[in-house]
Amino acid sequence: MGAGQGEQDVVNAFIETFRKTYPDDQDKALSKQQYENKIYGMTHIIIAASGYYQHAVSAADYQWIYHYFRTNIETIIARTKPDVIAEVGLSFLLAGLDKDPVVTQTRQAIQEAIPPLKQMIPSGKDNFNLALGEHRNLLAIMLLGWQQPHAAPKYDQNPEIFSDLPYGLEPKQTVQEQ
Repeated sequence: MGAGQGEQDVVNAFIETFRKTYPDDQDKALSKQQYENKIYGMTHIIIAASGYYQHAVSAADYQWIYHYFRTNIETIIARTKPDVIAEVGLSFLLAGLDKDPVVTQTRQAIQEAIPPLKQMIPSGKDNFNLALGEHRNLLAIMLLGWQQPHAAPKYDQNPEIFSDLPYGLEPKQTVQEQ
């Protein structure tokens, strides 16, 4: 990186390469796994921009992704796993698009993926081991019970949360403390 270039330059280069790697007009040629990787990548561009669910994003900054999701939601639901479907819905919620039909469609797909007697999404075919499906089910809970993004706690702002740190872990000293 040269002087004056920042993180955004890398993000833009990544997005450009991503779009060249997965052109929309080639979706039908993608295997199920490749298509799922494409949708996963698109959701994670937005999720990363939110600081991983810590703050809202601007839908205008990622209009190409939201347009793609709106145009292809039926295919996304048919060709991807529940965790990816949930992340599509969460991408809309992170932009404050709670009333978008895609949110309703992803919530419905997630609800249909939960067998009534098990109350969780299986990981794989009929595997209800919670440890194996923890991430998938956490995403489902976030989508179905969305409230808002939340900033992660920081030691200097919430020292009471960090009163019992694991052995060997010490808070980073600020310049003023040194």
